[in-house]
Amino acid sequence: MKKTKYLLNSIISFTLIGLLTLASCSKKVSTQNFSYQDSEAAPMMRSLGANAKLASKSMAMDTASFSANESFVEEAAPQAIMEKGGDALQSEKKLIKTGNLTIETDSLDKSNAAIEAWVKNYEGFISNSSITERNAWFCIKVPAAKFEEAMNNTSGIGRVLTHGTNVDDVSEQYYDLESRIKNKKIMKEKLEGYLKQAKDVKDLLQIERELNSVISNIDSMEGNLKRLSNQVQYSTINVNIVLPANHDEHGFVFPDIKNGFTEFISTILNFFVLLFKLLLLIVICGCPILLILAFFFWLLFGKIGLIRKLYNKLKK
Repeated sequence: MKKTKYLLNSIISFTLIGLLTLASCSKKVSTQNFSYQDSEAAPMMRSLGANAKLASKSMAMDTASFSANESFVEEAAPQAIMEKGGDALQSEKKLIKTGNLTIETDSLDKSNAAIEAWVKNYEGFISNSSITERNAWFCIKVPAAKFEEAMNNTSGIGRVLTHGTNVDDVSEQYYDLESRIKNKKIMKEKLEGYLKQAKDVKDLLQIERELNSVISNIDSMEGNLKRLSNQVQYSTINVNIVLPANHDEHGFVFPDIKNGFTEFISTILNFFVLLFKLLLLIVICGCPILLILAFFFWLLFGKIGLIRKLYNKLKK
């Protein structure tokens, strides 16, 4: 009985010792795993922190060394500018109108005075002119709104022989220039801001070069836009005033028979002179050629007759 009780107590004791040992080992393993995870996470966190600082530093350097270019600024330009240009393009077309008139008159003096009054009546001006004994030419600028009225009301100047108009639609070019100028001005403001923030001399010089280039582009495009705007606002009318055939400022002029006969005789003489020159050229250049051809004929088919003799030998 005592042996059985002793055996039972021994089994219970060993069982408790085994359970305690197992629990201790499990706790130790869990602690080791946690420490191992911490040891792996620490370098990763340090790496992330270093990368974040590096990214921040790189961003600062990129900002300081900003290099402006047109494509960047045009992408950064507000969409409202483009939409505004599109709406304006649909609502108002920009047209360059040009007219051409040929007018016959009996008096250049009266027509020239009528041209000046006509231009003044339509609030225009004469930009260029040329006057000779038999005709006069004027390049006239009138407001675009009065172009059609001016072209159709020239009865006081003379008889209209030709009447033509040409209209060139430059709306796309006009509004494109406007949008590009606005975008360039946005670029200019950005560069001025970067110029104030630049600390490195190299970055400062680079931004200044870009800024000067942008300012030059703005001036050039504004000049083109101004010229285009002037062409749209003021239409051009080219007026050519002519006298009738055989007329001068004083009326009909009889043909000058004496001068006409002289010109006729001169034309005939010139014809015979040219004919003589042609014959002389034929004689000078043609005779040697004929002599050369005659020599070859005599050599090949004449008394010597090389080809004739060769033919006879082949025939035998």
